[in-house]
Amino acid sequence: MKGTSIHKLVITASDNTPTEIHKEAVYLRRDMATSHEEADNIIAQQAIMCAKQQPGAVSLIADDTDVFVLLIHHYQNEGLTSAMFMTSPVQQRSTIDIKATVEKKQGIVPGLLAAHALSGCDTVPTYFGIGKGTVLKILNAAPDSLTMLGSLNAPLSEVVHQSTNFIASCYSKIAGNDMYEIRYKAWAVKFGNTASSAPPIQSLPPSSEAFTENVKRAHLQTYIWKAAVLLDPPDLDPLKYFFFNFFLNFNFFY
Repeated sequence: MKGTSIHKLVITASDNTPTEIHKEAVYLRRDMATSHEEADNIIAQQAIMCAKQQPGAVSLIADDTDVFVLLIHHYQNEGLTSAMFMTSPVQQRSTIDIKATVEKKQGIVPGLLAAHALSGCDTVPTYFGIGKGTVLKILNAAPDSLTMLGSLNAPLSEVVHQSTNFIASCYSKIAGNDMYEIRYKAWAVKFGNTASSAPPIQSLPPSSEAFTENVKRAHLQTYIWKAAVLLDPPDLDPLKYFFFNFFLNFNFFY
């Protein structure tokens, strides 16, 4: 944290309570103690709290897309206006201006956490050939296309339906009632006149059953991310949202 008269260093380690160093004195920041388990949530939470509590710019060292998306979401959601920068620990990589990014992309920020989780993050598998550039393009065209993902009040069937439409748009805007129909249409588009021209199975959308499990994971992850600024994570049973575990489901995904 930097300001005209404030220079503070907040360090988060394995302990639930971070340490602050200011004017050669070391303090325990008990007001920022957290029981979150995900490092990404902790980093974003404490950066946002520092920005809310003290004047001046906040600069954090991180090199993770999940952290970047979390900062973007909560910076806008908390109505912050102070400067915030995300600096990579890798030399020669550019520093990201969080405030400027939010101002430039404010229209898609509300749906950014859901789109990032659904299209692949640390806990959710990605889709073959579907990059983040494609996902952002679809989100730019329809900013309200994932309003239910991460909202536990929404019926799961509607969450899956909305998520299906979003991912279908990423596959060259193929439409269908469910992922099985979209999968077949994607196969038909890719299939040529000979058996040797059949598309690789990994290039096709997942089956409906596998996709539903993927949506459950993204649904839970988005909800937890939205609660990152709270000192404690939401009390949820992850078994309701994970099919066996990530690795088993990844093998089943196609």
